[in-house]
Formats: sequence, structure tokens, C-alpha cells
Amino acid sequence: MSNENMSKWSNIRKCLLLLDKGELVALAKDLYTLSAENRRFLNARFTQEQDQVKVVLADYKQEITYFFFGKRGFSDDLPRLREARKLVRVYQKATKDLPGTLDLKLHYVETGTEFTNTYGDIDESFYGSLESVLADFCEDILQAPDPEQVYARFAGRLIALERATYEIGWGYGDAVQELLRDLVSHIEGR
Repeated sequence: MSNENMSKWSNIRKCLLLLDKGELVALAKDLYTLSAENRRFLNARFTQEQDQVKVVLADYKQEITYFFFGKRGFSDDLPRLREARKLVRVYQKATKDLPGTLDLKLHYVETGTEFTNTYGDIDESFYGSLESVLADFCEDILQAPDPEQVYARFAGRLIALERATYEIGWGYGDAVQELLRDLVSHIEGR
């Protein structure tokens, strides 16, 4: 069988279906020890106790903050937006936890806003990334079973975000205000 055929999910799935429970656990352990990314994913997927969920979420937030600020602040390789956004997607895929995913998306935007308020205007693609994540955040709230309740959970942080973006350039502050006004008007119009 060629390498190309072996790498297809359907072939891997067939092999997995042939494994017994012990072999699957051993495979999961091997994946867990292989990389920090795998450990993070598996911890997010299988953490069920509320205190542990908070710890996992805090770890993801800390990592997002790191991708903006690093260990010692601004450097040439920061911010690393792609890696920070990937963390949000990994958490969302691993947990299907809407409140936690929303918390991470908002944290991403808040941290990006803090970064630009600390170091000055960045560039259009930087603000485009923040706006895109905030737009996803707003859409996720509107798709929730009870958007009013979900919005209420984040309302204070959203008000603070709007204030923090007031004088930021590249139209970012205006975009944040528009996205949040649209969110509120959709929620009130229900």
C-alpha cells in the first residue's frame, strides 16, 4: 500500500476499528506523550470536572497571551496570530464547549487589543484577524439556543473591549463598535 493511501483517514479508521480497548488506550497514551499539542487536545477532550475545565481553559488563555506577548514582551516574531487562532480552533474541536470557546475567542480579541494599546498601531492584517474572530464570536452567540443569556455572560467584557478600542486606527475601533451594536440589535430584535 502506498504512503498516500495509508495517510487517508478511511484507512486509519479501518485499522483503529480492529484494535481492542487496551490497544486503543496504549495508542492514546503514545499520542499523549508525543507532543504538547496532543496533550492539550486530549486534556481538553476528556476533562469533565468543572474545576479541571477551568484549569484547561486557563492554560489555553495563557498560551494565547504568550503568542501575543511572549515571555518578555514585544519581539520580531510576535504576535503569532496563526498559532493563537489555532488554539481556539483546537479547543472548540476538542470540547464542543460553547461558553469556553466564546471565552477564548473574546480573550484573543481582548489580548490583541491590549497588544496594540501597549505597542501602538500594527497593520491591517492584524486588525482583520481580530475583527474576524470577533465576528465569529458574535455569530456563535446568535446561533446559541439562548443568545440573551450567553450575551449576558460576556456583556461586561464586551463593553470594556469597546472602550479599549475607541481610538485604535485602521478602522478597528469602528469595526468593533459596529459588530457589537449589530449583536445587541439582533438579540434585542428576537
